[in-house]
Amino acid sequence: MSDDLPMPESGEPEGTAAQTQPVPDARAGSGLSVRGWLMVAALQSVLTAAAMAGYDHLYGKPWRQYGVVDVQEIYRLKEKQLVEIASRPGAGEAEKGRVVEAAAQFAQQFPKALDELPDDCRCLVLVRTAIAAEVPGMRDLTPLLRRKLGV
Repeated sequence: MSDDLPMPESGEPEGTAAQTQPVPDARAGSGLSVRGWLMVAALQSVLTAAAMAGYDHLYGKPWRQYGVVDVQEIYRLKEKQLVEIASRPGAGEAEKGRVVEAAAQFAQQFPKALDELPDDCRCLVLVRTAIAAEVPGMRDLTPLLRRKLGV
């Protein structure tokens, strides 16, 4: 029966030659030594860091200035305005209806005006009650917000 097996050029039956041959290394022929791979890794790290720095410079918003808004003051002033209008002598239902409309309009305008502040001042806007300590260069944006809202 062994006569029926085709003999490879090596003279051994098929199957035994493949078992004794070493498996070729996948890295063989790449041409890079360990030093070469380290240089590639270092170059890749430098390029990645440069790309991240460029992105941060162009698209990032590094907040270096801070603005503060006293939201409670704005609400108190608006409430005072509306109460004065509603409590005038001779104020009728029409006046009270306008007060309710003005309050609803203020409730819609306030978040929009607050969202526009960072673009107006080019700074990070914080609520005054969230501040534990003043930072040098911190701007009070409450007057700007009052002008925007007509308070």
